[in-house]
Amino acid sequence: MRKPGLPPTAVQQFHADGTGSGDSSALASVVAACQELVVVRGTVDVADTLTAPEVQPVRRALANLG
Repeated sequence: MRKPGLPPTAVQQFHADGTGSGDSSALASVVAACQELVVVRGTVDVADTLTAPEVQPVRRALANLG
């Protein structure tokens, strides 16, 4: 859960067998950014997360998460 403007209060992560878990602070920042986008724009479709301007603030976190 998350209140607007604040980080998530909890983040639970699932990853498939054979893959490593991501950094929880990176995941939390991506979740917050996605929620902000949805509040502002409604439905969001990002085809390429490494080049899309919508995800510029969390591009490094996305790259770290793979």
